[in-house]
Amino acid sequence: PTVDTKPVVELSTAAPPSKQPSNGPAANSDGGYEVQVVSYSEKSRKRAQKFVKKMEAKGYKVKLNEVTRKGKKSLRITTQPLSSMKAAKEMKRKIDLDFKADKVKSMIRSLK
Repeated sequence: PTVDTKPVVELSTAAPPSKQPSNGPAANSDGGYEVQVVSYSEKSRKRAQKFVKKMEAKGYKVKLNEVTRKGKKSLRITTQPLSSMKAAKEMKRKIDLDFKADKVKSMIRSLK
């Protein structure tokens, strides 16, 4: 007796499309990263707004977010979503260098 064998799933030998680092919106809402540049207390809103303007003047696309944690309001300055960890690390490094005089020590946040 002969047995007919066919693959259940066809395997492709083509290379997957390469992912280019981007500082544009994340590919989907389930992932991506942002760089949190700095955080201020609610009382320091004017300082935070001034720093946002300073970053925008240097070409950064950032936003000021109001966050409530443990009943306390604070303000976070973050970058627009980044599509990969590599892009986030590059952005973090650039921000930390550009704003070293302001003692900025940014951090990467996952949007998952």
